[in-house]
Amino acid sequence: MNSPSDPSLVTHGIGKFSSIVRSIVRYDGEMWFGTYGRGAFRMPKSGGLTRYTTSTSPLLDNRVNTLTVIGKELWLGTCGGINLFDGKSWKAIVAGKNSVAGNIYHCLRKAPDGSIWVGTTGNGLSVYHHDKWRTYTQTDGLNSNWINDVAFVEDKVFVVTANGVSVTKKGSHIFSNATPKDYPVNKNTVWMTYVADRAELWIASAVKGVWYHQDDIWYHPPRSLLPTPLVYCLETDDQGGVWIGTKKGITHYHLDLGWINYDEKNGLASPYTKVLFWDKATKCIWAGSYDGIVARFDGKKWRTIVKGNHLAP
Repeated sequence: MNSPSDPSLVTHGIGKFSSIVRSIVRYDGEMWFGTYGRGAFRMPKSGGLTRYTTSTSPLLDNRVNTLTVIGKELWLGTCGGINLFDGKSWKAIVAGKNSVAGNIYHCLRKAPDGSIWVGTTGNGLSVYHHDKWRTYTQTDGLNSNWINDVAFVEDKVFVVTANGVSVTKKGSHIFSNATPKDYPVNKNTVWMTYVADRAELWIASAVKGVWYHQDDIWYHPPRSLLPTPLVYCLETDDQGGVWIGTKKGITHYHLDLGWINYDEKNGLASPYTKVLFWDKATKCIWAGSYDGIVARFDGKKWRTIVKGNHLAP
């Protein structure tokens, strides 16, 4: 899964922020990590790390916010455009007339109908379908032009913006507000994930914990169930569980297991979690931290896979 948007990082991205792990994905049997200033890192099956930057590859920007596998290609959403990598060669998609809007991207999602939805920072939501681009903005009903995430739920499309949640029905071009009444807006909505077997849509706030949407009703679990209400990312596994990344560790929620918190006491090297990724191939959850540490949990224990100094300048 990809990293949530963090407004405070958009104008910085260099220096102390550069090693933040913003995105994790498995592509062609290998793990990839996107950082906010150090480029993208590829972990070959043989071990070690291969780094891709603007100096060593066609990467458009060293701030890699999102990594997504679409078809046989790896899509890299950066602060300078979108790169596509097929394992050998690179392609680029940049903003322009009849193209994607803006050049800073925080989410790349493929819909069930094959269309690709791209969330931009301040330029709306661009959709690529039938070889054409179309961009939706506040003029079309979006709560904000700052788009952090997109989720496809049955016949609806939910969009997390910097000013709450918007929704539209598939095939429609008009969005409406779907934000919970007690939800804090103003750039606090950072992430979204969908639990298919329970038809639950979860959203995270950077200040007030999590909400989930079921049967057209929003529910707000008590913040006391989390180590802190400062939530930065969400992920769903294929066992009905929801993983919640916070500033003070990671929480796992499951109907049968309840709420379980993990931090340094449980072997998590860095509690400040910026991105989570459920690896279907290994049935493990991966976590990327603020200080460049990548960890993996196999259901029994946490293991540090990449130490922070390996991604540092």
